[in-house]
Amino acid sequence: MRKVSINNAEEGAKLGKSIFNLQGNVLLSAGAKLNSKYIKRLRSLGISELFIEDEISYGVEVEDFISENTRLKAKVAIYNVLQKAATTNKVDREAVHSVARNLVEEVLANGRIMIDLTDIKSTDGYTYEHSVNVCTLSVIIAIGLGYDIRSIEELAVGAILHDIGKIKIPVEILNKPGKLTDSEYSTIKQHTVLGYKIIRESGNFGAFTKYLALTHHERVDGNGYPLGLDNSKLHDFAKIVSVADCFDAMTSDRVYRAKLHVVEAIEYLNSMSTYQFDYETVRCFMKYVAVFPVGTGVVLNNKMKGLVVHTNNVTSRPRVRIIYNEKNEKLEEYFEIDLMKELALSVEDVCEL
Repeated sequence: MRKVSINNAEEGAKLGKSIFNLQGNVLLSAGAKLNSKYIKRLRSLGISELFIEDEISYGVEVEDFISENTRLKAKVAIYNVLQKAATTNKVDREAVHSVARNLVEEVLANGRIMIDLTDIKSTDGYTYEHSVNVCTLSVIIAIGLGYDIRSIEELAVGAILHDIGKIKIPVEILNKPGKLTDSEYSTIKQHTVLGYKIIRESGNFGAFTKYLALTHHERVDGNGYPLGLDNSKLHDFAKIVSVADCFDAMTSDRVYRAKLHVVEAIEYLNSMSTYQFDYETVRCFMKYVAVFPVGTGVVLNNKMKGLVVHTNNVTSRPRVRIIYNEKNEKLEEYFEIDLMKELALSVEDVCEL
């Protein structure tokens, strides 16, 4: 299967992965044939991409670093937690800890940790999907940095709840399609303090959970908020969550901007390491990110175009199924190139096939 833009999805194409709503119900099952009604409905839900199965992607397996079932259950649980917290100002500690444990256990059980972005995101479900992603990304960074299981589980709980303060921000500001005014931006920034207070008043959460809600927008140069803490005053957990939070936000579609490709997000984090983000945390993160995920269309430096079919340990040098030659002519017989072996070749750009 391969990932395509909803705008380029063709009627009659076979859906490769099921699409679910926030309650965990199937909106459209894998194997369904797309039609104009389905495409219009998915677009209205803020879904900008989907996976299809066709002859050029035959046999290509797209796998997440956590299973679809685990991810779905986590999203639904977090949705229920935040919905309840919005009306009661109380966070269900057991529900959050259960999600954190399940995510940590699955990441640890995965013998090959590679962040290969395969989840289908929607702008409607951003808050809940973001919580799951920031948690799993933070866990992977912590594993790479050598933290023990108890510390990782503590980090996971805080990462899930890092943005909980946004339930107190007016939705018209959170989802404003245009540029925020200074006043609106000041309101948005209050979510860090509001999240700290919600968790504190809920009781039974560890100090780091409150701390991460408060500090995930602090920056190592001291120019973050709300306290303006610099590198010397920030715990490593805050540095980890800030990287995970920024990366997932940049690679997600929002009502006010289109998402960045993974390679663009990585380039930004790399350029901002030592300024906004901790250098060692970014370096660790980059070791585990598939710069060109499986199912992505790419252009090689010899102008051939193809589909990523496997990610290698050197994350920027995948194995590619060549579909188009240097003259942009579709081949009758496809073949594969492993960029770990063909060192004169490299990925020059991403494309949609």
